[in-house]
Amino acid sequence: MAALDELYGLGFDHFKALERDVAVVTLADVRRVAAKYFLNQPYVLALVRPAGEGPITSMSTSTSTSTRGKKS
Repeated sequence: MAALDELYGLGFDHFKALERDVAVVTLADVRRVAAKYFLNQPYVLALVRPAGEGPITSMSTSTSTSTRGKKS
């Protein structure tokens, strides 16, 4: 890794800065980025089982919505 970092012009000790940068990422940062790029985006959820285990017969889904702060 150090050799590749050096070849890419990052310096052989780039891993130290990378570790530091990753360590400072907070849950709020992840939520902010996820909201920016993934909010209301269509997606596909595929459940795959190993061969021979048969189909998935039941699946629990939850579509709970927060009602905190809402008046009825």
